[in-house]
Amino acid sequence: MERKRAKKDLESAADSPLSKHLRLLVVLSKVENLPAMITFVQLLQPNNESPKSALQISDENSELDTTKVIKPMNVHVLRFVELTQRMSAVMKFNEISETILHDPIMNMFSALSQVSSVKVDAKLSVAAQKEFCQEIIDKVQDADINLVIIPWSGAGEIVDTPIENKDHAPREKKSTSPQVAGFVQDVFNAATVYANVGVFVDRGFGSTDNTRALPNPSGYLNIFIPFFGGADDREALTFAFRLLEYPNVNVTVVRVIKSEKPTDNDVTLLKSDVQSETSNVDDEKDRPPLNRQISTITISEAVANKENEEDESFLETHLKSKSGYPAQNARISYQEVSSYTPIQTAVERAKEVVNRKDLVVVGRSRHSHVNERHHHYEFGELIKNLGNYGNDTHKSLGYVSEAFLVGGVMASLLVLQAKQTK
Repeated sequence: MERKRAKKDLESAADSPLSKHLRLLVVLSKVENLPAMITFVQLLQPNNESPKSALQISDENSELDTTKVIKPMNVHVLRFVELTQRMSAVMKFNEISETILHDPIMNMFSALSQVSSVKVDAKLSVAAQKEFCQEIIDKVQDADINLVIIPWSGAGEIVDTPIENKDHAPREKKSTSPQVAGFVQDVFNAATVYANVGVFVDRGFGSTDNTRALPNPSGYLNIFIPFFGGADDREALTFAFRLLEYPNVNVTVVRVIKSEKPTDNDVTLLKSDVQSETSNVDDEKDRPPLNRQISTITISEAVANKENEEDESFLETHLKSKSGYPAQNARISYQEVSSYTPIQTAVERAKEVVNRKDLVVVGRSRHSHVNERHHHYEFGELIKNLGNYGNDTHKSLGYVSEAFLVGGVMASLLVLQAKQTK
């Protein structure tokens, strides 16, 4: 009996998201993003002291091969330095040489590979901003990357401002610069042909009392995932399952099902209810266009049914079936709620689970025809009440992401878009 159960557990582990080798590309161009990204990468590669997980069989005497399925993670770091018109070929060569020697981003990730099981390959690229997206795509193809992570710069620049231009006060991050928004949209659109893409919005990830560190025995990292459906949301769940390999991570999944009638779970977020970093958008010109006709967003019943079937199959395999992975893990909870206001209900549920040091993982929902229709109207009403996070934020990160940014959830945010399917 024990051998049969062990074999079944091992087969379940082999089919789990963790059985797929992670080849990660981290795009870093600003030193301020370094602490969160170091924490983020370490969290993806569990240390050797992690307790035995669902991927390890407890019977040490079993003749079954109980080798842990997860493999050492490969991390590729792409560090951008902007090529200006004044920079000659000789200056470009010297810039690369000097930066490789003294750059904190390059040095920190090189040090990480020496003190952990993470394999790091750091590359410096001096290029014009318009070439950044293609540089990422080239790296994804060359290294067979399956996940790209880009830190969100918000109102700042894509890369660090040159030293000679840093004598002015820092710009408040109350909006989204068109350059950042355009860059993120380009990467989402182009790189997802080859890999999954995530944008990370750091709001104090892993920090406790102004100190940034990985979770310790006295403090857990809580991760919240709202599930509305679609390929992007399924990818968000798959990513969260991997984080369960770290011993002090708790994962809460709330599936919010759109109700056609009001329910007891409905929420209307108002300005007085939140403490957010939203911009002051009293002027109509600062608001996104809300007057599009919802009737123009149409989907076929066949597409909706197929999407729902894929969601149900995924949830049944990984969360609803108690014998599947990771449903048997005590550190993951799953619940379903119906709501006429699904986005706002998800935001309110997240406030009960996560704080500034924690993480919310959401799908960008660009692959979900059903969600695009439902979210469009509710997002418009939400922005009327709360204001926006920047005129181009929802275009870059999606409706759900901006709702979490303006809705008073203080945790960091990871926005995932799944690799495109043919």
